[in-house]
Amino acid sequence: MPFISSGKTIGFKRVSPQEYSLLDLIEELSSENFVGRISVDGVLDGSPITIYVEILRNVIIGLEVIYKGRTLRGSEAVDIFQRALVSVEGVAEIIQLDEEKIEVDLRDNPEARVSMPIPSRKSLTFKPSYVHFAAKKSIEKITDFLYMTTRDTCIYIEGLLSGDACNIVLKGDICPDLTRVQMGFGKNEIEVTSLTELSDRLKKLKDKCQLLEIYGSKIA
Repeated sequence: MPFISSGKTIGFKRVSPQEYSLLDLIEELSSENFVGRISVDGVLDGSPITIYVEILRNVIIGLEVIYKGRTLRGSEAVDIFQRALVSVEGVAEIIQLDEEKIEVDLRDNPEARVSMPIPSRKSLTFKPSYVHFAAKKSIEKITDFLYMTTRDTCIYIEGLLSGDACNIVLKGDICPDLTRVQMGFGKNEIEVTSLTELSDRLKKLKDKCQLLEIYGSKIA
């Protein structure tokens, strides 16, 4: 079912690949600690598309895409959403919501829930080959996943650690012979330069962080 909570419309923006993209809009709103929904009616690759994105400050936590007769929610909508960020042309309605209303939307529509850091342009410059991994209450499992995935290829990752005492964003490159991952703790940030170091840091956080979700793009 679609997101149903009502809020306050604070504006409309025309988005297009040539001038002001959907990614530009999301980045701008994120910098203002926006909490709410963006609804887009537009065209992608010649076909009509409708996109609903629910944002909690610097994290996308709800996603639904209607495209070519299909309704995609949550992680299954990510690939098309990534394309639309820089390619959709249409009108975006910006709706301010209370955090409680977003939780109502996701409780009624749980398959639409994601934990996706605001995308950067770097993460959108790869061939459309994506990986997705989520681990609840088992943070250390990400180490095996990353070792296996990066054994013979490089990936750019964006991920989120979350919990009652934890809110950490991960962004960076992981390759067989080189790792550069930024770990953001609010306004503070450190750079991790090896997969072993990243693994050790994740293990130390496993008691504080209950959810880890990673989106990765293979570097061409």
